[in-house]
Amino acid sequence: NVGIGTTNPTTKLYVNGVITGDSFYDAQNAAFYLNPASTGTSLSIDGNIVGNGTFSLSTGSDAIAVLIGTTGAGKLDAGTIDPPYTIDGEKFTTYMPSMTGVKEETTGVVQTQEAVANLGYRYTINFKNQPKGSDLWLFAQTTDLKKHFTDLVVLLSPAGNTKTWYALDSKDYLLHIFTTQPSLVSYRLTAPRFDAEKWKNTRDEGSTGFIINSTDLAVNLAGSIIGDLTSAVTEIITNLQVKSLEITDSLTLQGQSLKAYITSVVNEILADRTTTILSPIAQVDQLTVGTENTVRTEPTLIVHGDASVSGTLTANKIESSTIDIMRQKIEDIVTKLNQPSAIPPDSSTIDVNTLNTLYELLNAKNEATASAQSLDIASVQADFGFFKDYLAVLGKAVITDLTVTNNLSVASINSPTGSLSLLAGLMVLDQSGNVLINGNLTVNGEILAQKVTAPQGHFEELLSQKLTAEEIKVGQLIIAADATASAEIATDSASITTNATAGKAILPAGSTTLTINSPHIDATSLIYVTPIGDSQNQVLYVKSKQTCQQSEGSDPSCFPWFKVAINQPLLYNLEFNWWIIKLEPEKTI
Repeated sequence: NVGIGTTNPTTKLYVNGVITGDSFYDAQNAAFYLNPASTGTSLSIDGNIVGNGTFSLSTGSDAIAVLIGTTGAGKLDAGTIDPPYTIDGEKFTTYMPSMTGVKEETTGVVQTQEAVANLGYRYTINFKNQPKGSDLWLFAQTTDLKKHFTDLVVLLSPAGNTKTWYALDSKDYLLHIFTTQPSLVSYRLTAPRFDAEKWKNTRDEGSTGFIINSTDLAVNLAGSIIGDLTSAVTEIITNLQVKSLEITDSLTLQGQSLKAYITSVVNEILADRTTTILSPIAQVDQLTVGTENTVRTEPTLIVHGDASVSGTLTANKIESSTIDIMRQKIEDIVTKLNQPSAIPPDSSTIDVNTLNTLYELLNAKNEATASAQSLDIASVQADFGFFKDYLAVLGKAVITDLTVTNNLSVASINSPTGSLSLLAGLMVLDQSGNVLINGNLTVNGEILAQKVTAPQGHFEELLSQKLTAEEIKVGQLIIAADATASAEIATDSASITTNATAGKAILPAGSTTLTINSPHIDATSLIYVTPIGDSQNQVLYVKSKQTCQQSEGSDPSCFPWFKVAINQPLLYNLEFNWWIIKLEPEKTI
């Protein structure tokens, strides 16, 4: 052993101090080396770094990143990545998810407020004008969204009991999120990274990573997955169907040759069939089906069950309650035809053979029995039918036009297409859910509506149509009985009307302004507003007012109002108090 700086070396070379050199190479393979850089703090390593215990890679500060590649754009192979946490002194584990392909994701929450006719409510994400540095802006940049817009995967989850869906506008790079009612919607967007084509699902690196030995799944004829090899072979043999089979040697079935096996099967079948009728035609006087075969002297056929006749059935007498009912109907028709009338019927319209057949059928002395209660046939095609007491359709019935002269009782009406019109068009329900009433509507209960709109959108015109009530409720807004009020749910504003000088009101969620119509507003009025609840540090203020001073030439339809506002919309309703104070002019005593 050689020692430098020590008199007691324990290895071949023991240096008690610092070693200075350009490179350190492996004695067995020069491909593995350590090469400190001539300048800076870099260290070049070729080969695998193997640690006997936990291997730590540290820069000396948690705030300094560890780069993979010279610019940080390299590739890291790791089976499991665990961002560790220590919470209240206890260690916890989290794991990063894996994904096929290189993709980017982003999540967020939006509020649908824009009303769209015949659709619902909408919120639009415009990827072209997102604030720089925001999540959506960064997502669009890292995915090169213009190139991968059609590959965008959108997952939506609405808050509450509502439906949600989306639509993509690839021309203007817009994502439209729809709901059936105003709602919060959380979204998750996934798209390939800008360089996704570079990273394939196969690789050529030497590291093996996780090793999985898998086989393709096999399914049977019913589509069920077959597990092990034995089950697969059993399934194949059980359901083996061979169109053509050629055997050059021998074939053994159940320990017998093929010839002996076929002979035994045929003999067994013949032994079981010695007491049965093999001929398809039985020439006997009497045949009973369903019980023990017995030959009788009288010509009778008894069938316990159903019987089908593929040829012609000839019988002197057929007993059936259904045929008896048809016979009675025909007798009634013939009776009416035989009655004298002022104008004899046109004989050319009645076929002679038909009359002869009806005559023979009516003269036949057949008595009805209770052996049958209904007519069971595959199909009926007729120009006219008359049912006196009862008609039952146990399946579906398709009727072009239906006229009911008495009562019609229906459990439910399901119209797949078209409209439902009642009372000659006085009330129409179309397939979009719109209801048109060409008359007056009287409701003894409550009316719940997302939006109430007058013909020209003004509240005073809505009042002129005699919308009056002891109390009007809109969302959570309740106005006392001594005031007449109206509210309109909109995306950015709402309004109420009252005769009071003070009260409470609610600024709807998503709105920034609320207009309060009051006849007490003039040039000397002072207006105070105070929020009730959390306004998220926003100031609730009086944005503007209209006094409508009465003078010659003034507009008589003008109505005084003041507008309350905040700068940013809230995700919930904000209740506030308001108070109008009228200042009197100073008087000199």
